[in-house]
Amino acid sequence: MSPRTIKSWAEFNSTLAGKGHAMSPSVPGRAAAAAIENARGVIAKLIGAESPNQIVFTPSCTYACEWAVSLLREIPAACVYSSPVEHPAVKEKYYELFDPSILPISADGVINSAYKFPNNCAVICVHVQNEIGLIQPIHKLQVKYLISDMSQGLGKIPIKLSSIPNLTIAMFGAHKFAGPTSVGFMYLHDTDLWKEFGTGSRYFLDRPGTPDTAAIVATAVALEEAINTLPKRYENMINFRDVLEPGLEELGFKIIGKNAERVPNTTLARVPKSMAMQLMAQLAADGIYIGLGSACGAIHTGPSPLMAALGIGGGSYDYVRISQFGEYASKEAKTVLSKIGVLFSKNKIR
Repeated sequence: MSPRTIKSWAEFNSTLAGKGHAMSPSVPGRAAAAAIENARGVIAKLIGAESPNQIVFTPSCTYACEWAVSLLREIPAACVYSSPVEHPAVKEKYYELFDPSILPISADGVINSAYKFPNNCAVICVHVQNEIGLIQPIHKLQVKYLISDMSQGLGKIPIKLSSIPNLTIAMFGAHKFAGPTSVGFMYLHDTDLWKEFGTGSRYFLDRPGTPDTAAIVATAVALEEAINTLPKRYENMINFRDVLEPGLEELGFKIIGKNAERVPNTTLARVPKSMAMQLMAQLAADGIYIGLGSACGAIHTGPSPLMAALGIGGGSYDYVRISQFGEYASKEAKTVLSKIGVLFSKNKIR
């Protein structure tokens, strides 16, 4: 979390509202409920929703994704298509509930925005793919219902939900824009789509269980800060990537999705000699922390589902993902490249 977000979380917990349960009719409880509604309104305005009531809080982004796909059963769609590069939180629930109809993609993983869908069809398509960072052209899809995991784009590129035609449900995670990990949320274009998901006490339309009011308040603060600082951070991301990626290619790395439109903060690259694990470990010794593809999947060995979908092959240990939030620019990119170059030139990667 950003320092300002951490401060807001800590300060809220010391207030009367911080001592209340938002479902309680007590004075602290009503103060907590008011804090949640204020945060809901701030978030709705920042993402271009038409009403605060369209924002539904969840315990995580994964929970929001699973809930959203489940709500597809409330839509009178004749068929449900999906892109093949969805996050497992979306993909696994889709395969559980529907007979899969998978969209074709380009070599870079981009869906065909001119694809002719049957009438009365729903499409599940991620906005920004989490490992490559490619931006899918969801605003061009000619479809009646669109469900999109938009978590990876918020805070990295401008987003206004009302400008995306036929967007039915969108899902987000606060930790993607320097908020707490314990808050996700859905956007429902039509609030009549809402249906209970899970069990437990409930605050209006939101998550099961006791509302994490402090984290919800901190989420609104984090999103506001992320959007206000986006122009400068975006410039930093571009400068970082424009130095990093050509330098990696000179060292024999292959940039995945190089020719696709991508968010500028994410680079996925295949490492020479499949030495991703060693590279990650040795860079960490110098205080440079990178990942192996998707952070939530890289701990597993075996073939990479994303690479299989792209027809490239290889496992999670063949790739590294270098990402940031816009704190770093060209100077830091040169430092990273220098460290990687030394490791390869001195044959320390073996």
